[in-house]
Amino acid sequence: MNKKQILRIVLRVVGVAATCAAILGWAGSTIVVSPLAGITLWIAAGTLCLTPFVLLLASVFVPRFFCRFLCPMGAAFDVVSWIGKKLGVPRISARWVPNLRFVFLIAAIAAAFFGIAGALIFDPTVLFKGFVLLSPYSWGLILVPVLLVLTLIIPKFWCVRGCPLGALQDAAFFPIRWIKKLLGKEQNEDQPDLRGIAQRRYAWAATILGLTAAGAYGAYSKQEESKKSSQRNPLILPPGAGTELQMASQCARCGACFKSCPTKAIQPISFEQSPILWGAPQVDFQTESDNPTYCEYTCNKCSEVCPTGAIENLTLEEKQNVVLRPVTLNYSECRLNFEKECSICVNVCPTSALEKQWSDEQYLTILTVNLDLCVGCGKCAANCPEKALRCD
Repeated sequence: MNKKQILRIVLRVVGVAATCAAILGWAGSTIVVSPLAGITLWIAAGTLCLTPFVLLLASVFVPRFFCRFLCPMGAAFDVVSWIGKKLGVPRISARWVPNLRFVFLIAAIAAAFFGIAGALIFDPTVLFKGFVLLSPYSWGLILVPVLLVLTLIIPKFWCVRGCPLGALQDAAFFPIRWIKKLLGKEQNEDQPDLRGIAQRRYAWAATILGLTAAGAYGAYSKQEESKKSSQRNPLILPPGAGTELQMASQCARCGACFKSCPTKAIQPISFEQSPILWGAPQVDFQTESDNPTYCEYTCNKCSEVCPTGAIENLTLEEKQNVVLRPVTLNYSECRLNFEKECSICVNVCPTSALEKQWSDEQYLTILTVNLDLCVGCGKCAANCPEKALRCD
């Protein structure tokens, strides 16, 4: 092993470790590093994170820069492939696998224009995080083991045939490669003339770059929509979620949070509520239904199962300090206003924010709300027989 190979291994180990620290929150918070996730964030949510675009720019000059030095999934595939070679496992060439990586890429970017962060479902950083954190409803928990096993037989088939992030980097590098071909400076002289394939790749690259450029308009329109949304009552996002735009860009719509919620308070956002958040989670107390829900005060399951960081992994103590939306009281509907005895809401409130007190002014017992203690969990509203309390 020469010095150049040793240096490359050291750089890759350091790079993969840094990527893991960023996507798993070891650096203090989850950071978007994947160029694919960065473009999805920009188009779907209208927000710009510079790190992914800097890494994509590096791929313009160094083919598949992210794959070579930073991708934890790529490193895992290389290790598994090396093990398969040492064990003498029979190999099948990846060329027999249908090349779908550009199809996945264009589909992902197109979905982003509709506010759906579909790219994140097959983004290698998201798959890796879902697998490492053992998120029970993450695609990564299923796909990563399957891809690793198949890599024993078909080395790097996902990287060269299926990964949309790899396709994005190929598209970024293509102009440099095309220029080299025109100048006759292609480094690999043994490579056959693949002019027809190159032309098709140019068409793919042009399509992708066109979609990305159109993202400027998409980003602008989403920002205008966010301004309009500020005029409405904002959605209630799960504890640990950031802003609506952050949720739109980071949520993979995997459904893990919906299935983990014991009270079924977490429900998908409809297209009518917000096109850019369509399918992402919200806390829906369903006050108008016959089965109103609430956010369980002693539960933080949604933050534990989220594979992308769209819902921050909060401890139970941290989660209990998050205020969803303070309760409002319509006293004209309260039983106490009609001099009827009732203590249901007082008894179920986990923070003792509700209290019955005697009012000399009204000369009856009234209900008071201490907003300094209320976390807006909705449990009182869900149990109020007269629906005098609301958190939505």
